[in-house]
Amino acid sequence: MVDARFRSETCVAAIFTLSLGGCSSYVKTMDHYDMSIEDLRRSANIYEIPEHEARDRNYTSLGVIEGLACVTNVSATVADRRLAVDQLRLKAATMGADAITRPICEDSESIDWANNCYASTICKSAAVLEPDN
Repeated sequence: MVDARFRSETCVAAIFTLSLGGCSSYVKTMDHYDMSIEDLRRSANIYEIPEHEARDRNYTSLGVIEGLACVTNVSATVADRRLAVDQLRLKAATMGADAITRPICEDSESIDWANNCYASTICKSAAVLEPDN
């Protein structure tokens, strides 16, 4: 009887914990201190293009990337979207991209357990190469 009750309570606790986590998943962030000078310079020149332009002008996609802005201070409520886009640029630069497609961002003002944030903004984009001229 004790064993069954313990399993039941453990199951309820696990479901409750998972429900608090929301739908976010862990997003690896780039630390600019670990990047080469060349990649940092390249990231400053990464520009945004509309997705239809990337498709129409035959840009080559290097893959989908994610950027995270995280609020770690309990008094702040909204993550700075620009920081998430900066993360996209840093990641695109390390991939050798010329540009990123216009980011799609999702703000969360609830605790993001996966990324250890009080609130977060996660942006997604594609890192792309310009077509050869």
